[in-house]
Amino acid sequence: MSTILKIGFFVALFLSYPLGVIIGFFCGANEFRTTELNENVQSHNPLFDLQPRERFLFIFKNNMMVSFKCMLLGTFSFGICSLIYIFYNGFVLGYIIGEYANVLPANIIIRTTLPHSFEFLGIIIYGYVGFVLSGCLFTKRMIYNKFNLLFFIFFASMILLIAAIIESYVSIPE
Repeated sequence: MSTILKIGFFVALFLSYPLGVIIGFFCGANEFRTTELNENVQSHNPLFDLQPRERFLFIFKNNMMVSFKCMLLGTFSFGICSLIYIFYNGFVLGYIIGEYANVLPANIIIRTTLPHSFEFLGIIIYGYVGFVLSGCLFTKRMIYNKFNLLFFIFFASMILLIAAIIESYVSIPE
């Protein structure tokens, strides 16, 4: 597999997430609402009821499950399903931001999403590993050695760990 193909696929994965966010935002923001801000928004989400440590474990586990799904789907589809899965995750985030943009002030949306938004990098790296594994599966050749693949997985997992810590202790207020 050529270097251009490997780098190109990583760039495609990287761009599919923000593209999904942008399209999702405009789909979610297509209706004008005059709804007042509900001060009790947090009480509807059970995630807010958890202690920070429990919240961290829940978020980290969820992010790891999303990442493994992305990797496995990419492994058996030559990376196509990873692209779709990452785009879909971006779309959902954009849609939710678009929906709440009509109700919540921008500073609240930014404060609750931006500090941990780099978790998508970890998911993208897992998707890339799925693409690399699919190349190995279909061509019967190792593109990277096992050490490099394990390093990618470790690095992506550390990104997800840090993102879960930030989301649990910084983004979600007590």
